[in-house]
Amino acid sequence: MKPILSIVFFLLIYGAVAQTSKIENSNSQTLNRTVSDLEFLEGRIYIQINEISYYNPIKNGRRRVEQKQTSITSGFYGRISTNRVQLYQSKPTERLKCESYTSCPVFNGSSKFVLQRDPNTLKITESKEYPLQVSTKYLAQDFKWVKDQEKFVVTASTQASGINTLEGLNIEIKPFNPADNAEGVTLAPLVPSYVLWITGGRDWKLADEPKQDGTNLLWDDFKEQLMPVDEPLSLGIPYEINTPEIPERDGENVYQQLLWKDVKGFDAFLLNPYKAFSMNTMGSRYYKDDYSETKVSITVTISLGPVIELAPLENIDDFDLAPLEPLGEEIPLAPLDPVGIAPLDPVVPEGTLELTPIKK
Repeated sequence: MKPILSIVFFLLIYGAVAQTSKIENSNSQTLNRTVSDLEFLEGRIYIQINEISYYNPIKNGRRRVEQKQTSITSGFYGRISTNRVQLYQSKPTERLKCESYTSCPVFNGSSKFVLQRDPNTLKITESKEYPLQVSTKYLAQDFKWVKDQEKFVVTASTQASGINTLEGLNIEIKPFNPADNAEGVTLAPLVPSYVLWITGGRDWKLADEPKQDGTNLLWDDFKEQLMPVDEPLSLGIPYEINTPEIPERDGENVYQQLLWKDVKGFDAFLLNPYKAFSMNTMGSRYYKDDYSETKVSITVTISLGPVIELAPLENIDDFDLAPLEPLGEEIPLAPLDPVGIAPLDPVVPEGTLELTPIKK
């Protein structure tokens, strides 16, 4: 994440007072549409990230491999940019002015949404905060000496779940315009889409790291086997979950954006959000350099609707994540066609699902 983006994100989650959008729209009075007076929405978000990495050098035909799963569930609160939605509807070309690196949301929310600050001290006087429920699993394999023979074994296996109150999620839904890569300008898509700009972060004043006791097994070279370690595990979340300013293709690297293609349906919902709206999208990433090769898949589910009383998250022992199993032969990570990966079609094109808590 670029330094300036980190600063912007910090302001969005922890430093910004919610304020009414001031976009001028000279045609808004001529639009024959019903616009509600609802300004704030509440919702749930569920994120699952699966990652596998191979590390050079090759040894005995194998490479060190790491697998990781992370799931994040949280409530959030946010504001509709009604004037911006109306502007985009009346002048579709205005969507093209929303660059990949700029903040121009039709909806902007956070699990730590600041509503009011004291104008003199800037101290937060009113906010909406929701804890993150996080689950992580990790498994590593490498060559180790076992009874005078080198064997490819599991060298680490960890698992933890719990509540993370130190960090937060920021969710911005904005028009999608692809970022430029090293080869030059990328053409804008013919059919408009929205992109989910999702980042994590914490207040810079909080030095503690969110940790939780769990299963922590590490390889012991002397005992030549996995042994339990009495140390808590991190429940920290990634600070880059989906960033529109990263190009979709740059050399061999592929970064599929989290897109929502039902622009018409989502616009209609934002202007009259009396029924809940659900969206489900996914993206894949592939990274390769001289030292490693990584594939990441991300799935995001969002339920959004009028402000309701969300049930508190329970501090459960474990999420229903698929178990991580040791890998046999290497599996190919590189995408067959890194160009033009299509986004997942909308699960609910008209967005009429009733809002229900996401349970994982």
